Amino acid sequence: MSTNQVANLRRSTVGGLLAGALGIVILKLSGVEMPVVPPGVVLLILAAVLVGTVKRRWAAAFAAVVGLAELGGFFASGSAANLFETESIGVFTGTWIRLLGVVVATLAGAWVTLHRVPNPPQTARAPSR
Repeated sequence: MSTNQVANLRRSTVGGLLAGALGIVILKLSGVEMPVVPPGVVLLILAAVLVGTVKRRWAAAFAAVVGLAELGGFFASGSAANLFETESIGVFTGTWIRLLGVVVATLAGAWVTLHRVPNPPQTARAPSR
């Protein structure tokens, strides 16, 4: 995997995490009952900042774990029922944005974590005299 591919996957991870956070904010603004500051938003934003600033595989692994935790919370909370609930466009839209963002972040973060970046080619040095 090239360095450009890894950079693109990192951007996808950050974008997915931020989209997941945006989906939760849309749900909050649409009247879904949740804490004043939803923990999922805090975790997703922190993971996005971490992946965006720390260029290590463990940062992408952390993002993938946060994404998996958010997916677990999504299904455990019964939010999956809102995927086909069209009575409130805000709830419907927020649910889809949240789900798609977290899935993208989880997959991209896992891909970055599991694939090594090749070392740059070594250039031959001229023998010194």
